[in-house]
Amino acid sequence: MTTTRPSVAVIGGGISGLVAAYRLRRSLGSVADITVVDDSPRLGGKLRTIDLGGGPIDIGAEAFIARRPEVPALLAELGLTDQIVYPAGLSPLIWSQGSLNRLPAGTLMGIPASSESVRDLVDEQTLSRIAAEPGVPFEWTRGSDCSVAELVSGRFGDQVVSRSVDPLLGGVYSGLAETIGVRAALPTLAAALDAALRASRMQLQPQCRHLHPDQCSERSGTVTASCSMRCGRPPTRRSSAARLPGYAGTGRGGTSIRSAASTR
Repeated sequence: MTTTRPSVAVIGGGISGLVAAYRLRRSLGSVADITVVDDSPRLGGKLRTIDLGGGPIDIGAEAFIARRPEVPALLAELGLTDQIVYPAGLSPLIWSQGSLNRLPAGTLMGIPASSESVRDLVDEQTLSRIAAEPGVPFEWTRGSDCSVAELVSGRFGDQVVSRSVDPLLGGVYSGLAETIGVRAALPTLAAALDAALRASRMQLQPQCRHLHPDQCSERSGTVTASCSMRCGRPPTRRSSAARLPGYAGTGRGGTSIRSAASTR
């Protein structure tokens, strides 16, 4: 009796592709042929380290939300827990209205809980709009979704999106508010809006204000909103590949890492 060996191609050598190949190897065992195909000569996709001003700096999504368990669990599985670093005492700064401003406190991923949260970032017209937001009718369909930009700009205006929300989302998700859905980026907010719909309390600012404080940009005590890997030594993608038996080879039972350009 002949047994067919599983053969799988994973398209894309970014962090998602590498984790998919890793999970497939764990699931299928050493008998499977797994090939990761990517159009780039390097692994990691949008995640990479470059030299800037004589020192290394990570670009792409250089941080992850500390309260979510998925990434820390994967790093522990890969033996990389000692590579996690946490924010130092210095505060991030945002250039807005001709000056550097501290990252706004008291926000939910940049969404203000009050006009005071973003007073230094936006103009007076936007501040007035934020202050008036609780009295503006809010339409939300339970179970629905929209981009973060659509939700926030519709309630507070475009300045809040570009000057408060995008800087935070960019660091965590390597994307902008217009490309990220509320349920993906802020699942607890989406759930709160679903619940508020049933209770007829449809206002955005109170939902941001009442959510757990470790989901806000403001830090309290030892609560840390986000953390990252050591800059200049991006081990996640290398270690993900290294956990794929035979990842650099093309033999049976191994995992090949192949540039799509070489197959054309």
